[in-house]
Amino acid sequence: MKLTRIIALLALLCLPGLLFAQDKPEAKGAAKAAGAPKATAKPQGMPMPATDPEMKKLSKIMAGTWTVTETAPPSEMMPKGGTGHGEAVISRGPGGNSLLQNYHSQSAMGKFAGHGVIWYDPQDKGFKNIWCDTMTPGGCAMFNGTGKWEGDKLVFSGTQDMMGKAEQVKETISDVTPHSFTFTIESGADANSMKTFMTLKYAKRAGGAAGMKSEEKAPAKP
Repeated sequence: MKLTRIIALLALLCLPGLLFAQDKPEAKGAAKAAGAPKATAKPQGMPMPATDPEMKKLSKIMAGTWTVTETAPPSEMMPKGGTGHGEAVISRGPGGNSLLQNYHSQSAMGKFAGHGVIWYDPQDKGFKNIWCDTMTPGGCAMFNGTGKWEGDKLVFSGTQDMMGKAEQVKETISDVTPHSFTFTIESGADANSMKTFMTLKYAKRAGGAAGMKSEEKAPAKP
């Protein structure tokens, strides 16, 4: 009887140790790890495109606040020709990959307002532009062509609807200096009959912020 009691007592003394051994911290950690959700890799966002070198080059020429002098020789659209004066605010678009122009002028034809966007298309290896104004039927017109550098001139060549007729159009940015440039519009039935439709001379206004980004500073109102 005494031997039996001794064996039973030893068993009771050893039981807590056995239970403790089964409940080690490593076991608890394993249990937690088993129940914890698996870590997932963070999705990678689309990388932001860098500013195109062609747009950097054009922005140095065009970005800023300008006074503009318009000269138009007699034409079918303006039989007597005429002159006008205006102002343009040209700023960089999002990411610097476009140029946004807000234009206002006054001439014998009355008040005029326009808004244009220029960007570089790497697939066509040329500049594209769209123009909206108070005189264009439907509001806006996409230039059907591209702009390419010809030496120190940027020349847009294509076709455009002019008073209901498709005509050849050539738009040229030339005579570039740090404080001015000239924008010339020519049109004709074909390449051999092109005539100057309008010449616009841009002169940088004193205090105009050249190269400002539209997302950093709102353009001054004309």
